[in-house]
Amino acid sequence: MLHGVIENFGFIPAGDAFLLAGIYGAATLVVFLLCRWYYRNTVKAALMSAFIMVVYLFFGAIHDFLLRHLPFIGKYSVLLTLLLVLLLTAGYRLKRAGPLLRLVLLLNIVFGLYMLIDGVQLGARLIHPPANKLAIQRPGYAYLPVQQAQKPDIYFLIFDEYASSLALQQNYGYHNTLDSLLEAQQFHVQPKSYSNYSFTPLSTASILNMSYLRGLQTGDTISVPDFNYCLSLIKNNEVIRFLSELGYDIKNYSTFDLAGAPATSIETLLPLKTKLITSNTLLSRMTRDMAWVFFKGPLAKWFYDPFNGARRINKKILDDLQEQSARKGAHPVFVYGHIYMPHGPYLYDSAGRLNEPRFAVNPDSAHKPGAYLGYLAYANKEIMKLVTAIRHNTQNKAAIILMGDHGFRYHEKQYLHQNYQNLNAVYLPGGDYHQLYDSITCVNQFRTVLNSLFGQSIPLLKDSTVFLTGMQ
Repeated sequence: MLHGVIENFGFIPAGDAFLLAGIYGAATLVVFLLCRWYYRNTVKAALMSAFIMVVYLFFGAIHDFLLRHLPFIGKYSVLLTLLLVLLLTAGYRLKRAGPLLRLVLLLNIVFGLYMLIDGVQLGARLIHPPANKLAIQRPGYAYLPVQQAQKPDIYFLIFDEYASSLALQQNYGYHNTLDSLLEAQQFHVQPKSYSNYSFTPLSTASILNMSYLRGLQTGDTISVPDFNYCLSLIKNNEVIRFLSELGYDIKNYSTFDLAGAPATSIETLLPLKTKLITSNTLLSRMTRDMAWVFFKGPLAKWFYDPFNGARRINKKILDDLQEQSARKGAHPVFVYGHIYMPHGPYLYDSAGRLNEPRFAVNPDSAHKPGAYLGYLAYANKEIMKLVTAIRHNTQNKAAIILMGDHGFRYHEKQYLHQNYQNLNAVYLPGGDYHQLYDSITCVNQFRTVLNSLFGQSIPLLKDSTVFLTGMQ
């Protein structure tokens, strides 16, 4: 836990960290007591408990190392078999072993040194917090005054991994009807739009800050800390700062924190941000990579179900957005909604039928455009229902920005252009779309919108794509 807090320093609240540490401590105590009952020996029980918990807690690091250097052993079928054989062998040898006080002393010294090193690092970071590796270029221009009459409600709606209709036609021969449906509702569609990044936190941070991320260059490999840095940039972003100064209330229906508007509450057993640590445990990794195996059979009701979790999150956000549009407040509102569709798991088919959970969360389906396109057709119905409700409830007086944060990442190589071709459609109450252009990129989205809505003169940046090679 101490090491996890240091690796993710500043992103896990202290109370959440202590709660998780207490849960892990209680689980370890249970394992120890079971081992103590079996061995009838405290030292042997402690050794076996340490072995079990090290494998469980550090499984992600072990798995990643093997996938990079010994990919055959990194396969679940091989690795889990080896771990089980090792556990049984160690358990048998330990049962027959004599006193092991020297081994215990050695392990206590090693763990003590690790605790000391991590404790010193934690103290150093508390005294001198590390600077954010990533940054944005703050505007070097002054905003112009805005009249009260120029302050419509603004709905910023991200549908995750929604590709542009042009990309769908070019790459898969799929004719998407969404553009024409939106145009019938007086939206302006930018058909050749593309994102500047192909990863959600990076793209979202760039969009809301109207800037490229400094500290990342084409060809870089990103890491989990890079994602964490983006969370800070999303929370304290330039769009929110500008609108807050104009008197806007900020409404957040996403899993990202915004300044003054925390992330949408999603019911989970553990605090949401502790996933930065728990995501590398044995159970979390197996849930992510193998849960689909257990959707049928006796383990189905006991195994964590990301399928129903994704459905619950999307439904809550869509319902909250519609309810928000019906509310009347004393101040204009900026509403951010981030819906995880048509991004996998592919919950529904084109007819709106619920897909089999084993299919929806199976990693193999992520490499099948047919599953994505079926879910996209379902997403179209949800999009039109949502924008129709917003326009009706706001009497067509709210601005609506509808986007994909990036394109469909069908191919693994992140330099392919189609991974960046994204949905981009805007509805402005006054119908002034002259600043929008077909090949706009996300970094200029709010620059053009704020210019159009508030009479600003924010200069546009050069449209380009930052090609990142993947994650490490």
